[in-house]
Amino acid sequence: MQFLRLFARGRLSEAFGPDMVEVDKLIRSIGIKRTAPTLIHGNTDAYQAYADGVNAFVQDFPILPIEFHILGVDFEKWTLEDTFLNAKLICFEVSYNWVTIVARQSVLEQYGKEIADLIHPVAIEEDFGKFDTIINDEELQRMGLYHPKIQQDPDLSFNSKDNRFGDSVWKKESEKKAAGRFGTFFAGASNGWAVSGNYTKSGKPILANDPHLGTRNPSIWYLVKGKSQDNEAYGATLPGCPGIIAGRTKYVAWGVTVSYMENTDFYKLILNKELTHYYYNSTWTPLKSYQEDIKIKNGKSIPYTAYETHHGPVIFPPPQELLSFPSYGLLSLINGPMALAWPGFNQKDRGAIGVQKMFSAKTTKEVVEALSLHDSSGEGVSFATSEGDIGFLPIGKVPKRNSILEANYFRDGSNPDHDWKEMIPQNETLVVLNPKKGFIVNCNSKIVPEGSTEYGVGSTRIGNVRENRLSRILSNAIEEIKAGKRAPFDIEDMSKLQNEIRNDFAGRILPHMLRLARENIDEYSFDKNERSIINQLLSLLEVWDYEVTKDDPHGLVFNVWYTEIKKGLLHHYYNDVEEREIHTFNTLPEAFLYNLITKWAKGEWLDSIFCKTDENSRRKSKCMYNLVHSLLTTYKFLVENLGDREENWKYAYLHQIIYPHQPFSRTPLKLLFHRESPAGGDSHTINVAGLHSNKNDYTSNHAANYRVVAMMDDIANTYSILDTGESGDVFSPHYFDQNKLYMEGKLLKFQQKSINNYPYFLN
Repeated sequence: MQFLRLFARGRLSEAFGPDMVEVDKLIRSIGIKRTAPTLIHGNTDAYQAYADGVNAFVQDFPILPIEFHILGVDFEKWTLEDTFLNAKLICFEVSYNWVTIVARQSVLEQYGKEIADLIHPVAIEEDFGKFDTIINDEELQRMGLYHPKIQQDPDLSFNSKDNRFGDSVWKKESEKKAAGRFGTFFAGASNGWAVSGNYTKSGKPILANDPHLGTRNPSIWYLVKGKSQDNEAYGATLPGCPGIIAGRTKYVAWGVTVSYMENTDFYKLILNKELTHYYYNSTWTPLKSYQEDIKIKNGKSIPYTAYETHHGPVIFPPPQELLSFPSYGLLSLINGPMALAWPGFNQKDRGAIGVQKMFSAKTTKEVVEALSLHDSSGEGVSFATSEGDIGFLPIGKVPKRNSILEANYFRDGSNPDHDWKEMIPQNETLVVLNPKKGFIVNCNSKIVPEGSTEYGVGSTRIGNVRENRLSRILSNAIEEIKAGKRAPFDIEDMSKLQNEIRNDFAGRILPHMLRLARENIDEYSFDKNERSIINQLLSLLEVWDYEVTKDDPHGLVFNVWYTEIKKGLLHHYYNDVEEREIHTFNTLPEAFLYNLITKWAKGEWLDSIFCKTDENSRRKSKCMYNLVHSLLTTYKFLVENLGDREENWKYAYLHQIIYPHQPFSRTPLKLLFHRESPAGGDSHTINVAGLHSNKNDYTSNHAANYRVVAMMDDIANTYSILDTGESGDVFSPHYFDQNKLYMEGKLLKFQQKSINNYPYFLN
């Protein structure tokens, strides 16, 4: 709670010293603190009672946790504003589409829209099988929201260099590139699904959810329960937030994932040198400014000024030392001042009211009404009700645009035609209820097909194999249930799905990679030893069943080979390895390589400039050279790290989920606070354990932090698990006690008082 409070307020320097000053400046520029009052309206008695309870507990606690003493900081009384500030921070951080805008725009400004759309595509080659959307055209027609519209490319001419004002405007000072890698942005790997009671043992719907955020210790989530006169609730919440984020009551169960709705925009600004005005609608318009002091631990305060336009807060290009700061470090790619537009900045947010109404909702109609009150979130909510309904609703406001493709790039901050005019009306909110297929799956998926709706909300996200695999498994099982060939679904079936580790992404591309590699071995005159090495790896992968288990080599060899291929991309465009990795690693540019391999499989783009490096510049088929040669670098990596014996190439020897403590995992105190656990799964399995393999250590800091399965026949029929433990106290027996059970794929019955006496389901 303390760390999140300091971060959201831009006060990390008070606890951690001058190294955090630039982070504090950035957060104060974004202005999360200035947005908190937008949540404080309506009846806040429950939230005030929560703050009072926190303070009473701390007052009665004999000694503060050890972190306070090590850092030399005191606990300040928790306030109503702190609660809403934490909530606003989370809402902003799950509004992920601004991350994709920055990455795509950086390519546009250097190489043009054609290259940007290839490297960061909004559509995927369908030769290997089309990815599903959460809501299909048939369901849109049932809701009366099927309004086909060709989304036109936006006018991007304003991105050309503008010298209208010469040297009289603010410009970014050049700076030497700092060492270090860009912060990772493995953004979104959550799963949520609901199955109709027509296909469950109880005859009531069943819901499963496993939200994925960065792993840490203490866990980002903790489990709570609450009671009223006629209801009770169990679920997971975040430190500092009194409401349940994902869980259930007697009447409804719900789970959350990041929806990737297009609810943010960046506006390119022209500011005068004095930073008093910005150019808008052919005139110089005054900037709002906020004078603040940043206190530094054991040092002086420094003054800082944050600025704001009618679009939103002004973001200046942060210095290169922020490159390694997760997600926010991407802002180092921007070349000038920007205004960031987000619904949470400029209107009253009814989310706090929605949280309360969700607790009291008893009907499906009341559930939809409660979820519709969230204005600034960027989440997708799957739900199941005791009435027997299942549904999905992306929550949060989204602006009307002339074309949804405008959300892919920066907008012109000087042109009023690019302004947000109004939000999409409430009566056109996308709500899916009881689809004919009998289930709803949401794995950070594309919400609607391109061109199917007037506004195109949720259509710029690339689909993913997790969505497809879950949908195929559920669809096939339902057909078997209908035919009497298998039993209806129960809790254990859903738990097994949450722990699934088959990589269908590899299942789609690896056969083509293997064929192309074998066809091109002789082309490049490798010697006998190198051919032997290549054949060894190809033979190993040819018998793989695509299960990414801890104890065999196949998943490791595939992921290393896939990584080595990515390292050979975009050298022609980016000399700097850190900047190159922004466009080739993590989940956002995944479709780029998928599309490339699709082309290669059809005999196209074999000599693409995307594959050109100094080493292969004279080769006639640069991509095929890289494909084959990367097998040699794969073998080299394996031998250097694990030796040359296949039996030592176990996935878990290199793949651990790490649970870092902030900040002590970066200090000698790491031995006390830090935890790691060997794991199966990877970035493409339902049981996600995302690889950040550009670091060459294949560890993961992105996995399911919380799993829950709820059958709607009885609130007692609810099971969950955390990835670490319930306590944030490193000396508590509950600091990491759930991790072993979590790694074994087990669930804990929600109403239990002790984890030592439990009905777990073994997978």
